[in-house]
Amino acid sequence: MTTTNDTKMKIAYCLRILQGGDTIKARRLLEKLSSEAPTEAAVWNALGATCYDLGDLEDAKSALRKCVAIEATHPLANATLGEIALRQKD
Repeated sequence: MTTTNDTKMKIAYCLRILQGGDTIKARRLLEKLSSEAPTEAAVWNALGATCYDLGDLEDAKSALRKCVAIEATHPLANATLGEIALRQKD
């Protein structure tokens, strides 16, 4: 599925917020965006990565699994799911 330009701009905005250090605000915006664009793998990946950064591994897994359900070979989502599995194994 192709990500729309509007969705790409919103994801880019969230990533700038993340880079600025406001992870919680970025998460809130990505959660809203996930309901606006539920079939966009990039949104779910960004939300999953943000939850992972916050240490919320269960929500990260949920979002990343949604990403992979949309795009099975998404490299970042699959890699982060692997990292979560390793962390939770300890």
